[in-house]
Amino acid sequence: MVHDIHWEPHGVYKKYLGHVTGEEFLQAVERVNAHPDFESFRYVINDFTECESVDIKAALFDLCVAAALGAQRSNSRFAAAFVAADTAVLDSINAIADSARAEMTVLVFQTLDEARHWADSL
Repeated sequence: MVHDIHWEPHGVYKKYLGHVTGEEFLQAVERVNAHPDFESFRYVINDFTECESVDIKAALFDLCVAAALGAQRSNSRFAAAFVAADTAVLDSINAIADSARAEMTVLVFQTLDEARHWADSL
């Protein structure tokens, strides 16, 4: 498994490892969206700090963004954070964040502590 999902009292922490594909990312998004408590979640932190690469092909990229935005419509308070330090990984997750920003709150951080501080403020 390339990701671990930790359910938290007010949100979700997803830790990605190694090489992340679009299929893996979409699977994680769908698991979060399907959680019975999704409507009470305030945040998701997508931690890519231990990723070697992120490779989401165009067709899956659109599905990932659409899945996140669709679920956000049922929980308008839901916001997303992405965390990465590697430049290439940051480029990939910035593309995802940029596509979703028009419809939901999405921020990109370089450290998990920054993302945690943001999530605690929601």
